[in-house]
Amino acid sequence: ELKKKNPSSYSLALWYNMIGKQKDALSWLEKAFANPNPGFAAVNNNPNFENLRSEPIFQNIIKKLGLSKYQKSN
Repeated sequence: ELKKKNPSSYSLALWYNMIGKQKDALSWLEKAFANPNPGFAAVNNNPNFENLRSEPIFQNIIKKLGLSKYQKSN
């Protein structure tokens, strides 16, 4: 993804999170928020970001998007 001319910030956030680099993932999510693609609002429901939901940066992005807090279904 990093080798692409215009890498997807959202994809990079996902990949960094998957390899355990949460700080990098949050940084890329902030970049993705600055220039979101049409499906970016789904970030709140993406299970791949479960471990980031308690992070203030993640919560701030959700708040800026005007989304409610994620609620896990039983």
